[in-house]
Amino acid sequence: MSKQYVDDVLNLIRPFYEEVQAHLDTMKVGEKVPATKLAERIGERHDMTGPQVYPLLKFFFDNCPELKVLRGAHGGLLKVDPTAPPVATVATDTETK
Repeated sequence: MSKQYVDDVLNLIRPFYEEVQAHLDTMKVGEKVPATKLAERIGERHDMTGPQVYPLLKFFFDNCPELKVLRGAHGGLLKVDPTAPPVATVATDTETK
């Protein structure tokens, strides 16, 4: 595999990440969006489905300092201030079992 091939693939992926970042730029700190809905919107612009795009975007979601990934029924992508100090959380009984 050549370095050129890697560069070509990264150039194909870059627009997806730029679209996520553009969406983040419109959000306010504390605002939340469902990750699957964002993947659907971006996928539509690339003739793909949300489930096809989601694995690609998940790497971005999990590593973006502006996002906190919330899981579960009330989950989603929460925009956070990356310069704010981390907030301590207290574990509930269900989290400690």
